[in-house]
Amino acid sequence: MEIATRDSRKIKPMANDAILVLIDLRFSKTEIDSIKCGFIPKQMEQKWFIFYENDWIYLHRAWTGYCIYKLKIKQVEKNEFSFYQLWIDCDKAISQDPNDEANILFVNSLLNSLSKRELI
Repeated sequence: MEIATRDSRKIKPMANDAILVLIDLRFSKTEIDSIKCGFIPKQMEQKWFIFYENDWIYLHRAWTGYCIYKLKIKQVEKNEFSFYQLWIDCDKAISQDPNDEANILFVNSLLNSLSKRELI
């Protein structure tokens, strides 16, 4: 399996006016290890490029390179981790309202898919 890195695709940085939303999405160590491998899209139907770097998970649109979401992770128990900061580029996100549950639910579904190594 190829590990995704910042250099795996041509990407653009997150906009300076991104919004912070405090969250608590929990994953096991095994799930986090899968998430940290990231995801490099190979087909047009795969819409996200995801990589891990320095306790951050970055979610970029696969074909435009825009950084739409980034999440900060911390260890909260011996075998449990939490994503506790979600930064959202509201101009390009699922919902332009940073308080809307739609962004959190969407990101959580992407992370759940990635944790199980399902195609995104």
